[in-house]
Amino acid sequence: MKTTTKKMMALTIITSAILLAGCTKDLYDPDYVASKNGLLTGVPSDFNWSTISSVNLTVNVDDQYNGEYYYVIEVFDSNPVIDSNVKLLTKGVAKKGEAFSTDFPIPQTLKSIAIRQTDPTGLAITRVVDVASNITLNFATTSTKSVLTRSSNSTISTKSISSGESDFASKAPAGATEFNKDNFSANSSYTLPDNFSGDINLGDKTGISLYASGKVSITWLYLTPSSKLYLLPGAEVTLLADAYIGQANSIISINSGAKLIAKRNVQLSSNAKILNIGSFTAPNFELANTSSMINGGTIDITEKTLISNNGAIWKNEDGTYTTKNMEIQEFNPNSLNRCKLIITNSLYLNSANLNIDEGAYVSCYTIEMNGARIDMKANAILNVITQANYDWNPGSNNYGIYGPTSGKALLKIKKAIQNTGSYPIIHYRGNLQIECQDHPSSSFFTEEGTVDWVPVGGTSFTIEKSGCSEGNNAAKGGTPTSPKFPITVEPDNDYTFAMEDSWPNYGDYDMNDLVTTIRTGYVMSKPNQAEKMILNVNLRAIGAIKSIGAALQLDNVSASNIASVTYEGRKFLDGSVFEVDNATGIEKGQSKAVIPLFDNAHKFLNSSGITNTISEKNKVPEQSVKITIDFKEAISISKTEINDLNFFIVTDGKKESRTEVHLAGYKPTDKFNTNLLGTGKDNSVKGTTFTSKGENLVWGMLIPTVFNYPIEYKKIQNAYTTFGPWAQSGGTDNQNWYNTHETGTTF
Repeated sequence: MKTTTKKMMALTIITSAILLAGCTKDLYDPDYVASKNGLLTGVPSDFNWSTISSVNLTVNVDDQYNGEYYYVIEVFDSNPVIDSNVKLLTKGVAKKGEAFSTDFPIPQTLKSIAIRQTDPTGLAITRVVDVASNITLNFATTSTKSVLTRSSNSTISTKSISSGESDFASKAPAGATEFNKDNFSANSSYTLPDNFSGDINLGDKTGISLYASGKVSITWLYLTPSSKLYLLPGAEVTLLADAYIGQANSIISINSGAKLIAKRNVQLSSNAKILNIGSFTAPNFELANTSSMINGGTIDITEKTLISNNGAIWKNEDGTYTTKNMEIQEFNPNSLNRCKLIITNSLYLNSANLNIDEGAYVSCYTIEMNGARIDMKANAILNVITQANYDWNPGSNNYGIYGPTSGKALLKIKKAIQNTGSYPIIHYRGNLQIECQDHPSSSFFTEEGTVDWVPVGGTSFTIEKSGCSEGNNAAKGGTPTSPKFPITVEPDNDYTFAMEDSWPNYGDYDMNDLVTTIRTGYVMSKPNQAEKMILNVNLRAIGAIKSIGAALQLDNVSASNIASVTYEGRKFLDGSVFEVDNATGIEKGQSKAVIPLFDNAHKFLNSSGITNTISEKNKVPEQSVKITIDFKEAISISKTEINDLNFFIVTDGKKESRTEVHLAGYKPTDKFNTNLLGTGKDNSVKGTTFTSKGENLVWGMLIPTVFNYPIEYKKIQNAYTTFGPWAQSGGTDNQNWYNTHETGTTF
């Protein structure tokens, strides 16, 4: 037993010696040289080491109740309509004449935020905006409550087809004779008798006009240049064979009440035209070359409509066009729907444009877009019944789906998917409301302007049903009411404070001497004013042997404005560092409110020595405490944010004239030993607190995530290889450095 005891004692001594030798962070070293000891150099002298940005936000709501009720405003890190993993950043209320205005922090890596307005009936609209230091958002600028579309009559007149395309006939001209396929002349007019059946081959004779008034069956049709086939009211013409209409200026004109029935495929080429204000049916229909189709009646293509050339013109002016599939390709810009387009299966836009005019309607079962653009005017509807398949449609190439500059269009998609590995898959722009919840994340697409997002069935405006549109009813909410105060707001962002404890000298720079994660919240007693502040504090690691205390100074709150501080969960305040006022719960003798977290980190964590920075095998449970701070007078919610928390640690165990370590730029408390400023490596005498001489290094960092801190003896720039380039660039490069670490270097 004696031998065993001696061996154990020897092992303990050796282990302790190694441990102490490695903990240079706890040793005073006035001659420590950064470059010789592997610390970071080359950091710009004006770099502030911040990983967060501050946003000043003002939101004006689209108030439909003249200021009678408050609307709820929520700000998220991504779009809550399509992302179930969003994080709430801040929340408040607004109404007419009372904007929601606040300042709040965001990670510098965040390039856009989503702002959701929920009206007094419970209906919500979300808009995504690019991050800027100052953002003003006016939801009212594109209000479209109860909008009526343009009228569309069931009886279509030739006025719906523009000048130059109104080539319709109601009767044959005087002098027209009955067509004889064996005897006819160029530049002449002929009638097709009722029950005519046979070929029409105009051979080499041009400029011929044919007029059909009854039932006509054409087994094979060949129109020569400048020749026309007129279907008079009541006519029914059947094409029994494939029809290729391709001679210059040849036209088929279908008047109101007339029918053109193609039993086989119809193709137009050159500058041939079909003009329709009656009805036209075919299995397949193609516009090639510079041909045109102008519809003001009813067209039904049972299989596929193909627009295969950029010079072809497809216009559904004031009628209903139904097709099973529709494909527009070859950079065609001339496809215009001014009324109702129904695609029962697939719409495919391949390097092409589709224009949807004011009050017009397009419905398709699926849509696929590649290098394509859709332009929608006010009150237009594009309804994708099942799925939008997006390939590559970047806004930088003017591709995507574009809403109007005045009024608003509606895009309804049940589901959108990334069709290939290419991205950005789609760009949304303009006054566009998107009703879709199943959509790829914002990392795969772009948006700009006043694009609004709503959940399925949550469209905020009405488009009345008409002859050209199925319309859309605005969602119905509950009975209007203001939110009930108090309102508890607990944002989802976790922030990690990673501290070095050797100030004013360097340690080993592993940023793990004290690792604490904090989440803030507040309770609004009245609009955008906090009567309480909520702190959820989680102590995760202590990479030091010495006793360390920690607290928060509320730089924007005086000590006299604190009514009480209460703790739920783990609490260790023994008075060894922080003397607490029993009445209020804050530290005594401070002009600003100082909220103690714990006097001794080891005792708070039920540990001793270096804890949770060496091996998972020896890990002790993290400890948490929820702290609620009651104010005597409510403060702005912007003063409860994480960047208003002056977190610090006390490293010498003193109550007065003590050694505090703060983040760069933050001021010490009234109990700080000011004689330490400018000593060792501290550069505070130059005006910026808690930065070092020469190297401009820091002793504490705020990181906007649950940070995987370095293991013991592993410098932060070695665990995170982009940390150094980030700091050396002054924070402009590698802003997401804390998301990628070397294997085996973090805890």
